[in-house]
Amino acid sequence: MKRKTIALLCIALSLIFSVICIGYASLSDNLTIDGSAEVNAQEGVFITDVAEASGLTANQYISTTLSSTIVVPANSSVTIEITVHNNYDVTYAYNDTLYVTDAYDNNNVTFTIDDMKKKDEIASGAEKIFHVTFKNSTSTAQTLNSILNFQFVLPEDVVDDEDQIAAKNALEQFQDILDKEIMYNKSEVTAYDAMLQQMENGSGRGDNDYISNVVGASSADKALLNDIFEDKLRVNIDGKEVAVTALIKGLDTDENGNFDVMVLFMTTSALAQRFENVSVYAAVFAVDENNVWSQLGEMYNGSANACGYNGSYFGTGSFNSDNWKSNQVYVYQDTTGKQTTIPKGSGMEDVLEIMGYPANLDI
Repeated sequence: MKRKTIALLCIALSLIFSVICIGYASLSDNLTIDGSAEVNAQEGVFITDVAEASGLTANQYISTTLSSTIVVPANSSVTIEITVHNNYDVTYAYNDTLYVTDAYDNNNVTFTIDDMKKKDEIASGAEKIFHVTFKNSTSTAQTLNSILNFQFVLPEDVVDDEDQIAAKNALEQFQDILDKEIMYNKSEVTAYDAMLQQMENGSGRGDNDYISNVVGASSADKALLNDIFEDKLRVNIDGKEVAVTALIKGLDTDENGNFDVMVLFMTTSALAQRFENVSVYAAVFAVDENNVWSQLGEMYNGSANACGYNGSYFGTGSFNSDNWKSNQVYVYQDTTGKQTTIPKGSGMEDVLEIMGYPANLDI
């Protein structure tokens, strides 16, 4: 009898220990990567819980990215509750919510963030609960599949709304340029072809794989970018004029003599203080076998050092794309649906390697 009691006690203790271990894993580990058993330790700010809600299927959440399916009744809305935890040893702040365009499959459903606004802070070790409301204004029920990324950055890295709008406008214009929808200087030449010709010319740059409008760039480079971006590099938003400094880098990753990747770097910083670490957005575009360009991943919020032209230690008005680093954790989803974490502090060469390109590309 005593032996049976001891055996039962051992089993009970084993079960308790298992529950504790599983509970700890749910807090500290990410177990949901394309169905495999790979385990990644959580760091930074990350989602700890997505509360159940009518019509919601939380497919998975990694870091601060939520992949979900939600059914919203006709002329109605559904609100979900999300809890995030700050595992950094410093305070972080909410910056913005981005979504993966290709994964957002129903524009009849819109979303808003409730109980959390830009610059709201989360202290080290603290949690924050906020809500996302999905709204359907049509007369029939709508289903939305989406991947939302809730951006948390250091308080000093929070980007003003005007700056973000200006960068997004320039990003959209660049996609139109790659799609050959923009003509150059009211001519028969597309803006895309004119840009390639100017990049390959390399006059005044000593390099034929990039073009920019930074201080020190040639007048020809500046004139071309101002023309093909039209009014998107200097915009007036609610009375505030915002200028975008852009640098476009072309990459021949398969070494066939043509650019198959373009990286667009953008900043709204004045770039007036040499060596200052400034906010710089970056976006990656790739061309497929049908010669169609598309954006890979998101517009990544990062930072780089202000400097002189072509990375010079002398002068100001430019930034060094070579030392660009992401300011937060991102999740990249490839064409097969596989998701991979892009760690905070990743350089552009790291981002491209995660996207499947050769390691140590010269950015």
